Amino acid sequence: MSPARSSSTSSSERKSLRKFYIGLIVPLLVCALYLGFASALLLRSGEYLPLDTIIEKQQKTGGIYGSAVLMRGFYYKQRLYDLRKPEIITLGSSRVLGFRQQDFARPFVNMGSLSDLEEVIEVAETSFKTHVPKMVILGVDFWWFHPQAENRAINRSPADSGISANDLYQPLNWLVTGRVTPSQAWHILGGTSPDIGIAGITQQDGFDAAGAHYYTSTVTGSRPPEDFQFALNMAKVKKGERKYAHGDIVSEMQFKKLIGLLDLLNEKKIHLVMFVPPIAERVYREMEKTHGYKYVAELRQRLAKVAAERHIPFFDYHAGGPAGTQECEFVDTHHGGTVVYQRMLLDMAVHDAELRGRLNLAAIGWNIEHFGGQSSLRDDEVDFLGLNCTKPSVRKRL
Repeated sequence: MSPARSSSTSSSERKSLRKFYIGLIVPLLVCALYLGFASALLLRSGEYLPLDTIIEKQQKTGGIYGSAVLMRGFYYKQRLYDLRKPEIITLGSSRVLGFRQQDFARPFVNMGSLSDLEEVIEVAETSFKTHVPKMVILGVDFWWFHPQAENRAINRSPADSGISANDLYQPLNWLVTGRVTPSQAWHILGGTSPDIGIAGITQQDGFDAAGAHYYTSTVTGSRPPEDFQFALNMAKVKKGERKYAHGDIVSEMQFKKLIGLLDLLNEKKIHLVMFVPPIAERVYREMEKTHGYKYVAELRQRLAKVAAERHIPFFDYHAGGPAGTQECEFVDTHHGGTVVYQRMLLDMAVHDAELRGRLNLAAIGWNIEHFGGQSSLRDDEVDFLGLNCTKPSVRKRL
């Protein structure tokens, strides 16, 4: 082979090698930069902070804790309870999350967001070993007593967790979908927010310092609601799906678990107020039309009977809520907004002197008068459910 030919071949090989290495290095560099950005965003947001650190920061700053990647609600509520040592608590699922410290004149913790009756019992048995509250407001969900609820598996993240490979993909998805904007990402990386977690910092969605929950992104319209015009859950009622599964009889196993919880509260000499949370009136009517919920009617009767026998104040708000409640005051089909919870407290106070003496009744009454007809106590709430609700911004123009 001639020297000229050999030189030409070497030059071509070098060019091919350069292209190969550039084609390899550039994607690796982009990938490394992204992973560095994603890790920094998740860590700087406080998503993986120890729960004790999160709670201590909240008590100092009054910030919102809202995680977008972890399900640590069970452990979070336990730690919050241990720190605050409240006189009053609410126990239940996400359907008790609207009760707030501002409603009470005594130290309070909202222990809502528990996934089922078993978690309610577990958190009560564990927490009451170190501190016993004087009052418990217990929200009882009807779907806890469907036979399908027996021995249901509980899904929860560990109390303290690190970044997983799947977590690292999430920031890209948030940026593409607009859940996190570039300016919000820059703000998070700055690490100066009083709030904690991606949802807490970017949307003000999450738990406050006493454990109550805020649905800020929904009520302000920055995120579309999942249950627009209650259509999502209305369809579940008609088909008998998930929480709205049709059923004829109450699960005896589940009801015995509730009796065990009532026995525990009685043994600890805790004043108990028990209630059935409301669902939106039109959905309640749809449930009645299907004739598929005999077990719910039976449950409500049995709860009333047990409460009467044990002299427990009991309030059944299942059929749309207390007097005066409007559908525009709901967040979705089975979650009332702040005003709904304040209406319930006001109604409970009429019948229970012990609760009445622990409430900020003047503030509750003022809020109902000025914010009745909407879900939150915000001036920027929109008609997010599409129910032709008149919100504060509209009222001011009238």
